[in-house]
Amino acid sequence: PGLELEGGRASETRLDLQFWLTPLPAADLACVVDLPGHGLPDAQLLISGGALLEGSRRAEPVWS
Repeated sequence: PGLELEGGRASETRLDLQFWLTPLPAADLACVVDLPGHGLPDAQLLISGGALLEGSRRAEPVWS
């Protein structure tokens, strides 16, 4: 499996990142953010692997 950073943007208070994940996992995917030295606790989000696969089946190309 591969996870690649595709791009993003940042401001003083926000960071938006876009990733490409391939192949899609059938199991749940844990996303963890750790910012040592910033006084913030770790954050974790569990994403359903089944929901990812279902969403990919409904995806349609925008450009060809």
